[in-house]
Order: sequence, then structure tokens, then C-alpha cells
Amino acid sequence: FPSHDMASNGVSAKEKVDLPIVNKPASVRNINLISNVEPEDILVDGLSGLETNGKENWRWALGPATRVKFYIDPALPNQAHQVLLQFAFKNGLPIADQSVTVRLNGSVIRSYSSQEIAIHELTDANIVMNTKKGVNKLEISYGDWNHGKKNYGSNDSRKLAVVVMRFSLSGVNK
Repeated sequence: FPSHDMASNGVSAKEKVDLPIVNKPASVRNINLISNVEPEDILVDGLSGLETNGKENWRWALGPATRVKFYIDPALPNQAHQVLLQFAFKNGLPIADQSVTVRLNGSVIRSYSSQEIAIHELTDANIVMNTKKGVNKLEISYGDWNHGKKNYGSNDSRKLAVVVMRFSLSGVNK
């Protein structure tokens, strides 16, 4: 378009076409739940406040489940709907028969048996999830927790399930 061809608001027709493309994010922004920044645009339930020993930060996952609701902009291209879940946890109490199941929008995407969890001091999950446009519901459920099936000897009144060392969501296509 010639530069003298101006739309009613004083922006050339070419600029009007380019602006939405320039301002559109290429993928989902990074969300880190093991930080002191509380994201305001997602809903989180079943996760304790941030704790630290001076060297490491963590949160306790609380039974029966940790739930995260997050939004995928429908304007993003389809390939931008892939989200990487990075979730590292320890069986901190420990709970002998602990199991962990990860669901996205009601579908199981990964389960960890008590045998898998017992083998590792830290269970490290890096899962690429295919989200949908709009609201997505991530649920991580636990086989048991303190004061669930029984008391695991902790004087803590919280429903402690696992210690979460890393918990983030980020777009795969950067």
C-alpha cells in the first residue's frame, strides 16, 4: 500500500495489517510455581506456600490433588498449544505406597507408581502436553497424603503428599 493511503485513524493500511501479527505472542508464557511470584492469571489449588532452607525452594503438594487452571489464547497458532510441564518431586514424608497421576482436561497423561517413585530420590517429569484453546485444567493427584489414609508421623496439620522442587509450564515453540 502507498504510504499516503491512510485509514481513518491515521495508520496506513499496511501498518494496520502488521500490528496484530507483531503484538501476538508466539507461544504460552512461562509460569514458574516454585518462585515467590504468584501468577495472577492462573488458578492454583492444593499447593502450599513457598518454603526454603536458604539453598533450595520448594512447595508441598497437598492431598488429594494439586489443580492448575490456565488459559491458552485461541488466537495462538495450533502449534503454540503444546505446553511443557516440568514437575520434579520427592516422596518427602515418606509414604510407602505413594503414587502420582497427571491429568490434563480429565485425561491421564502420565502415572508414577510407588515403585517408580521409590527408585529415585527426585522424580523428574518433563511432559509435553497438547492443550486446547481456552481454559485448561491440569490435575496432579496423589495416592495418599498425611492425615489421608493414615497419619505419617508428621505433626504438621497440612495434607502433605509430595515435596515439589520444580513446577513450571512453558510454551514448547519459542
